[in-house]
Amino acid sequence: MNDKNDRRSQRTRQLISDAFVELLLEKGYEAMSIRDVIERANVGRSTFYSHFKDKEELFVSQLDRLLEALSRHLPQEHVEQNPDQAFAKIHE
Repeated sequence: MNDKNDRRSQRTRQLISDAFVELLLEKGYEAMSIRDVIERANVGRSTFYSHFKDKEELFVSQLDRLLEALSRHLPQEHVEQNPDQAFAKIHE
């Protein structure tokens, strides 16, 4: 897998992620294919697979990004008092 800290890799992952979110809103998860994502992101199929195993892994990565963004907005005292419960129900 590519080094996630490489700028080119980060840019590619962002293009794929943006395409995924757009298509998720337009078509829904089940109707969307990897082909749709790579066409929207304008990347090759091998490039997609060098970053993500499949559509499910891409979906999970987007959930993780969302959870990370949300956790930054939780009151810090809640996170400190309940670090394992901050988003435990979502990851079950």
